[in-house]
Order: sequence, then structure tokens, then C-alpha cells
Amino acid sequence: MKTKLFALCVSVFLAQNFLLAATNIENNDEMSVYNRKNDISVNYGFSLQDFVGGIASIATHIAGSVAGEVVDTKALGTIGLEYNRSLGRTISLGAVVNYSRVSNHFTSSYMSMDFVAAMATMKAYWFKKPACAMYSRVGLGAMMIGTYSDPKDGTNPTYTPLFLPAAQLSAVGIEFGTWVRGFVELGAGMQGILLTGVKFSF
Repeated sequence: MKTKLFALCVSVFLAQNFLLAATNIENNDEMSVYNRKNDISVNYGFSLQDFVGGIASIATHIAGSVAGEVVDTKALGTIGLEYNRSLGRTISLGAVVNYSRVSNHFTSSYMSMDFVAAMATMKAYWFKKPACAMYSRVGLGAMMIGTYSDPKDGTNPTYTPLFLPAAQLSAVGIEFGTWVRGFVELGAGMQGILLTGVKFSF
């Protein structure tokens, strides 16, 4: 009985908070989503380089099997930290920094690739409500691909940096919550094909 009563209280509490978040109280500065001009978000994405790295890993496994080598492949999706400043009800500008990594361990060698990118971003909202919003986002900047190779045959390891343009186009993004929001984006580019995360508004 106590468990059912507790569950009922929790359900009422969650429902009450959802209804409160879904109601746009424009006269209350604390509750209005438009009065929070700054956003900081952390995100994780399955990136294009992970896809390329996956294909490369398959080829590496095949080549390793033919050569009789043991292959251990590890891939880290794109991790990002982003800041945005709202310029109104539809547009916000910001910047994002991302990092991802792919590594291959062979019996006789080791190779890894680090991807680091910094981009300026612009987000255009289709609509923005206190409990949810929909938007599109674009980013443009530069990235560095650092390739580390250790042949493990007595020769010195090598590290080769490569600088390239970086871009992200998220065609559709959906966020939900109040001053703490979860979000999901679908797009293509440095940050990922599928991007998820959480943002804090203040």
C-alpha cells in the first residue's frame, strides 16, 4: 500500500512539473524560455569519421587476418562542448569544440587518429516553447587530424598533423525540458550523423 501511494505521489509530482513546463508563463521572468539568453551544452555523436573508421577497421581486420596479425580496434564517438547566445526568438550564435579518436592495435604495430575541431555555429529555431523546441543548426570551422604511428620495430614513432576545414549541418534538432534540456539532432558533418546531449540555459 505504501509503495502504491509513493508511486502515485511521484506520478502526480512529475505530471504537475510537466504541465508547469508546458505552460508558457510570459510574465514570469524566471519561467520564460526567452529570458534565458545563454546555453552551455555537452553532446555525444556518432560521427562521419567513426563511420569511415569502421570501414577502415573492417579492411584492417581483413588485412590483419591475411597477415596473421591480431587486431584490436577502438573508436570513440565525437564528444563536444558548446556555448550559444540567443539573439532573439529564432536565432542563436555560438561556438563548439569537439574531439574523437580511432585506434588500431596490431601484433607488430600501433596507429591512432585524433580528430579535434573548433567551429562557429548558428541555430535557427522553427519554434521555441518552454517545454520543447525544434531547430536546424549549421557549424563551420577547422579541424586537426593527428595521426600517430608506432611500427614497434625499433624505429621512432611518427606523429603527423593534418589541418582541414570542418563543418556540421544538422537538418533537424529537437530539444525538450525547461532550463535543463535534452536534445537529439540528425545531420552530417564533424559532430555526427546522430547527435544527443544535454544543455543548461541561464
